[in-house]
Amino acid sequence: MMVCHGNVIRYLVTRALGVDTKSWLEMSPGHASITRIRVEADGRFKVLSVGDVGHIPANMRTGSTGDADRDLGAPALPLQSTTPAVPAR
Repeated sequence: MMVCHGNVIRYLVTRALGVDTKSWLEMSPGHASITRIRVEADGRFKVLSVGDVGHIPANMRTGSTGDADRDLGAPALPLQSTTPAVPAR
């Protein structure tokens, strides 16, 4: 058993799957989620689950699967334009 940050989990999953480790950037496990990787007797890895949050009540899930403290449709930070405003004519 390991308890670790999502970045470590994502990296370990990519290694277990034998894919490019840069693909961990595409994964986003929820907070307190469970990822299970089994090491077989012959040394092979088997990914059983990634980011499982089924043990957490829906209204308490945070991270990639939602945020209990804010509206799910709202962005985490206000969106700001990098384009300067154009004065009206």
